[in-house]
Amino acid sequence: MEIPKLVYDLISLQRASNGDSLREEILPNGSIEIGHLEFMRVNTGVLLRANILLTYKIECSRCLKEANTSFPLVFDEVFYLAGEEENSDLDDLRVDGKFTFDQSYLIDITEAVRQYGEVTAPMQPLCEENCQGLCPLCGAFIGVEDCGCTLMYTDPRWSALSALKQE
Repeated sequence: MEIPKLVYDLISLQRASNGDSLREEILPNGSIEIGHLEFMRVNTGVLLRANILLTYKIECSRCLKEANTSFPLVFDEVFYLAGEEENSDLDDLRVDGKFTFDQSYLIDITEAVRQYGEVTAPMQPLCEENCQGLCPLCGAFIGVEDCGCTLMYTDPRWSALSALKQE
């Protein structure tokens, strides 16, 4: 998943009251098709409300073809204001697993979008909803090629019932 660098200057929220917000649009770039962001001032920092449409290349879990898949990514995350002693490079502003930002109010949401995207992505992506996959015997695409393989598996535990069916 290719997430572009997403850094926002929210200095206008520094002196804002709790509940004041700033809205931003994300233009298509990399895996992001479109997105809407709302940054809201809260007691401990800034609440990000994100609604993003991600598209990325996948390998179908049934037929192994490459395809593009899109899925919505909706999440809320609080970015905490780091104290003076915790200030460091903008790329490394994570304290105790929390996303933080420094006194300059530059907020980098790239890592949050990447993490939520990874968690939200389908576990077994498909190129099409009705993909039948590959023949386990010869490897042909089922439904596209007629391989002539007989895919009959009988569980030996049912053999007594199979004998009744044949009579």
